Amino acid sequence: MRLAVSLAVLVVAPGTFATGIFEAARDIGDASGAGSTEFVGYAEVDGKIVGQYLITASSGNIGGNQDQFYFAYRKMSGPMRLSARFQPVSGLDGSVLEPWSEYGVMIRALGDPAAVNYCTTSYEEESLVRHAWRDATGAGSSDEHLAAGAIPGAMQPVRLGIQRVLIGGEIPVVESLVDWGRGAGWERVGTLAMLPDLPEEVLVGLCVTSHSTGRVAQVMASDVVYETRVELVGRAPAIAVVPAAGVLAAAPSGTVGLQIRTTKAVYTERWGRAEMNKLLDFGCTGPICQAPGLPILGTEAGERVSMYVNLHDSGDRGVFSIANGFPDESFPGIDAFQSPTADPAGGDEDNSFATEVTAVVYLTAGFHLFAVNDDDGTIMEVGGIEIGRSGEWKDASNTDFIFQVGQEGYYPLRARHLAGAGAAALELHEVIKVADGTWKRILLGDVSNGGSPVFSAP
Repeated sequence: MRLAVSLAVLVVAPGTFATGIFEAARDIGDASGAGSTEFVGYAEVDGKIVGQYLITASSGNIGGNQDQFYFAYRKMSGPMRLSARFQPVSGLDGSVLEPWSEYGVMIRALGDPAAVNYCTTSYEEESLVRHAWRDATGAGSSDEHLAAGAIPGAMQPVRLGIQRVLIGGEIPVVESLVDWGRGAGWERVGTLAMLPDLPEEVLVGLCVTSHSTGRVAQVMASDVVYETRVELVGRAPAIAVVPAAGVLAAAPSGTVGLQIRTTKAVYTERWGRAEMNKLLDFGCTGPICQAPGLPILGTEAGERVSMYVNLHDSGDRGVFSIANGFPDESFPGIDAFQSPTADPAGGDEDNSFATEVTAVVYLTAGFHLFAVNDDDGTIMEVGGIEIGRSGEWKDASNTDFIFQVGQEGYYPLRARHLAGAGAAALELHEVIKVADGTWKRILLGDVSNGGSPVFSAP
């Protein structure tokens, strides 16, 4: 799917503001106060005359629960793109640029250090490009790195970009863009991100950090371009379409809620998604697993129907138990002596187990957004169509799946979750648009807050 819309460049004459094309520029978070943006004139880049900005920063880092960096930005609404070229320069104290100095483009809810944001950055040490995001105010940050050699034929990026696009004319998603200078133009880095707490009006600008308030970093930014009415770029995103053929002929006869089944592997060599499917389909793993019904003695297993999928195996995560008043539950059959509503795990951790969630969900025709918060990875299907999967080995974080339904009705739903070593967690979410036009993340099946009705499979 490709949204074919025209491009419009936001034209702002340099010098209109004290900071040139930007409306404002300032330090975010605990910084030394040395940050500045200076319009230093024009240069010829790729045959065109572009403005140049010398950006100075002396600050901590972008990430964690609060950010520390220097930010030059504009306020924007709706679809948008910001792109720029960056050239790092030496520190003002004559030292070599701090290896972990970071520079790039960012979309941000507020100037608050703990605000929701999404950025595309680069730095000299280890990785070519990093894209990072915080999906709730004050929450921890998530990120993905592209290390040297990860992109065939790639070099240090020529341009970095970031944009917000409306999928289906309504669902706002953010994507990171990189131009590697190899003739392909803009290419997407990582997956699309949906940030429900990102408001309509956002701050969009260039971010720079020296990684330490004891150091000073400078970056020359040129070819800074703000655009509106943008389109998704590169390879079309994997937005699944669930055809009308996936709808059930009749309403489900099951009870409200979702069926959760968990089983633990004994043979764990090469444990991964292939072995997860063997365990869930046949009750066994490993090279001798060739047919259903092979008994594996000592395997922990359990099954139950729950109103929501809000599971963890170690510690008190509290991701939704506090916000929505829904108690966390243990994975059924794992820690068999724990009651479902007691604190799961009781301080221990179980490794190498698989969980399958099945249900029937009622969906209207059009675009929908389901999500998982998981550790390690999950594959989700609706109407027999895979709508998305999270990373196979990952810490607990949100992954959103945008999909389109061809016909209103009842659709079978299945999610398969892989737990490796250490903590395990699985939540199934739905992201919905509420009356005031904002987007809200809720647990899948939370009808009282406007979610889609979910029934255990009959």
